[in-house]
Amino acid sequence: MSGNKPLGFFGCNYDYVLITDIMETWGDNLQNISDCDCYYLIHVASEYINFHYLTEDPTNVVDELTTRIIARELPASQVQALISAIVNKSSTKPLGYWGVDYQIPLIKDIYETYGDFLQTLTDDESYETLNALGWVLYCDNPSNSSEDADEVAGRLEELPLAQLQALIQALGD
Repeated sequence: MSGNKPLGFFGCNYDYVLITDIMETWGDNLQNISDCDCYYLIHVASEYINFHYLTEDPTNVVDELTTRIIARELPASQVQALISAIVNKSSTKPLGYWGVDYQIPLIKDIYETYGDFLQTLTDDESYETLNALGWVLYCDNPSNSSEDADEVAGRLEELPLAQLQALIQALGD
């Protein structure tokens, strides 16, 4: 999923030791990160934001959405496309730009609920959804997360919210 742009493009600040360690481990464009580690870190960073920064309880709508994601209503390619759409929702590109298939019932429901640009998807809902999307791709991966990814997951508290958000965007782009 990653590898096109440097971490700094997304707002990651190299003054944070963890950001520098991530760059040194997987490359500035994250070009050396495995799919498994990428999905795992999207999952754990989103989950970290959910537990430490979000103030709203999940709505029934997002609970249903995440339940359907975890129930595997989307093929992996659509999960990946939806991650890209969510982390780039401020780019004013419609869901179709990211490769989502409007014919899939869950995608159709997302479109009808949040709009073609995900304009009504709140940050709280975004991170709840990214948590589930990352979890599904991680669980479906035949590999386990690496020791490096596990170390990053254990050090997420070193980053403020804005850096966690930038990291998730870099991983999901």
